[in-house]
Amino acid sequence: MTDKQLRTIAPAAAIVAIFAMLIFAARQYAGTIAIVSLSIVGAVVIIATITIGTVAYFRLRLLHGRYADETDELNFKRQERKLKIDLWTALTESTIRQAESGYLHPVNLLDASLTPRKNVKEFLPPLALPEPYQNNLLDSLERVDRILVVGGMGAGKTTLLMHLVEQRNQRSKVVVIDTHSAPNKWLVPGNRVIGAARDYSQVESFLEYLSEEMNNRYQDIAAGKVAERGHEILTIIADEWTLLPQKLPHLKPHIDSILTEGRKAGIDMILCAHDSTVESLGIKGKAGLKKAFSAFCYPVLNGKTGERYIDVAWEHRGAKERYEHPGKFIVNGTTILPTPMLPANSESSPLVVEVEPEPEPESDAPSEDQMNILTAFKFVQSSDRFSWRKVCKKCTELGTPLNGNGRSIKRVKSTLDEFGIDYE
Repeated sequence: MTDKQLRTIAPAAAIVAIFAMLIFAARQYAGTIAIVSLSIVGAVVIIATITIGTVAYFRLRLLHGRYADETDELNFKRQERKLKIDLWTALTESTIRQAESGYLHPVNLLDASLTPRKNVKEFLPPLALPEPYQNNLLDSLERVDRILVVGGMGAGKTTLLMHLVEQRNQRSKVVVIDTHSAPNKWLVPGNRVIGAARDYSQVESFLEYLSEEMNNRYQDIAAGKVAERGHEILTIIADEWTLLPQKLPHLKPHIDSILTEGRKAGIDMILCAHDSTVESLGIKGKAGLKKAFSAFCYPVLNGKTGERYIDVAWEHRGAKERYEHPGKFIVNGTTILPTPMLPANSESSPLVVEVEPEPEPESDAPSEDQMNILTAFKFVQSSDRFSWRKVCKKCTELGTPLNGNGRSIKRVKSTLDEFGIDYE
């Protein structure tokens, strides 16, 4: 019972008590008439008291209802004000993020009626925006042994790979797998570009050779001849990696083992794909293999502003950073080296290095790979014991990777037949 109810009922209870005392006194000292008169008066008083109490009770109920309604309305206004603040905070944060990227676009709020009628310039205080980019991307990736470059067409994936090839040439032996390669596209010797003209058999032979090379390196490590990563670093850079698991599905075990075990043997891998799904990478059912990559690079081209940048997700740090794209890397008779590689005393214009175009081979002249095969065959043929595996091994030493399987031997024999050399 509330205080207001007590204040209303207490007087009525006091009146009833006094009336009872009067009746008791009348019975002791007065007659029947006095008792009847007092009874009538008492009945009137009691009825009046009950009526007043009932009215007061319902009056209190009404006031309590109004108070509850007012409280609910106040709470609603508080929630509405908090919602306005939350929405305006989201708008502010979105504006800051867009200002960092250099492009502002409208933000769709939940309810336009909740938008404050203030100009954005009046609402936002002067902001000191942070630098949108981290330090030089190539410096950050210089010692990373597992990189996955992911992006759509025209985003700048292959351009980034060209910069990485130029950088890795300074500290390792670089082999490029590119089934769409063209002359002078990559700054590596011609015999280190694998799979040109969609030659997937050459890619297959190289991956098998690479798997065998990794086994040999681990044998050296087990024998104590070389420490982990003590061999010459071999960097494998694969453009359009998505195509390889589709064209060579039977080589997935080799790919998995090289990806997970190659690092300690000094085999670094930089792969390029259109997306990072397990299907595209050829590791369906083995999503854990994605953790073998130390860095995921996402080149981005802003179609509205033309701005290029690269978001890098670092697996070991669980962080994501944004870097400026290294820029164009033109290789078509003329190579423009990336700006970070300019010497300190150079002029502002980019350093231009003329690249002599490779002469077109004559129709009857053997290619470099064919010359290696012919040389290897003559060398092994002149030895005491001849075997096709020795020929393949010698070809690999000369720069044409052949692992000695049936396909490699068939390739050697085909070359010998083409030049009319008897091998029976």
